[in-house]
Amino acid sequence: MKHSICIASVYFGKLPVYHPFFIDSCSRNPSVDFVLIGDHWELIKSYLPENCRTIHLTLEEFNKLSTNMLGINIDLVNPYKLCDLKPALGNIFRSIFHEYDFWGYTDIDLILGNIRSFFTRELLDVYDVLFVRKEYATGSLFLIRNCGCCNYLYMNSPDYESVFADAHKYYDFDECAHEWQQLREGISIFDIKTNIVSFTQVVKKMEMEMQLRPYFKNIALEYIPRKQSAVFQNGRIYYNGKEYIIYHFVRNKMSSFFTFPHWNVIPTNYRITPYGVFEIGEQDSPLYVFFHRRSQIIPCWKKRLKRAVDLALQNQLFRHIKSYIQYRFANHT
Repeated sequence: MKHSICIASVYFGKLPVYHPFFIDSCSRNPSVDFVLIGDHWELIKSYLPENCRTIHLTLEEFNKLSTNMLGINIDLVNPYKLCDLKPALGNIFRSIFHEYDFWGYTDIDLILGNIRSFFTRELLDVYDVLFVRKEYATGSLFLIRNCGCCNYLYMNSPDYESVFADAHKYYDFDECAHEWQQLREGISIFDIKTNIVSFTQVVKKMEMEMQLRPYFKNIALEYIPRKQSAVFQNGRIYYNGKEYIIYHFVRNKMSSFFTFPHWNVIPTNYRITPYGVFEIGEQDSPLYVFFHRRSQIIPCWKKRLKRAVDLALQNQLFRHIKSYIQYRFANHT
């Protein structure tokens, strides 16, 4: 294979219930190497495919490594803040990627399709950075040419140091500063007032100046509506007659009825619906999901109920405090 590819995924904490589907989809891309970095991957090391390797790293160790490699004090508290650092991972983990032509990143709340069918040899000959949406840089999956210029692209933003150093706030630096909707509506990133210069703006500006050759195309499936389904078939993802490079269930998983089966062996073919993953021909109604996968649903409902109760109590407390202040103010005037 002319262009070697290594894709990393960094995840801290207990692995989610859907991680076997992510790993299975990695195994169906044997010409791509995957590096799984975090503090729990070693627990599944015995059944990882040959093209996946693990690196044990705690969040504290990641902070220390990132601080040393970037020259910025990195002190992440919430692992989700890691997303802001995605464009810099080629620098942070340069010792891992040094022998590859392209390095990349993928989230794990997704199922990979056939990567080489989309990021072809011809495209990799031409393009320096490749994303899976046409409107903005995508943190869910991207590839970057492994060279000095591309590995330090993030430094073209005047805000990267302050963004990286802020341990608590997620700025969506890796994508578009939370302006997904406006960009999807066709508004230019340069016509949107944002708090920071995001990676999308960096890449688009360098493209305009003919200093970079980025590839933007809508090849990610990010939502399956009611009464619709996608099919995972022999390592490829199909929906409504079109093939996709990933199914990113970031939106569908917000539903308490979106569930995953506990299969000992993941089949070659299966369906994906708004209610989760199912065998071909298996039912997928909410009632079926409740009776057959309630062990996943009930904890979700409990969390949502607790949040609702907490919010109600907070609002009630706020009203009591407001009434007390008004009462005290009225009695002193």
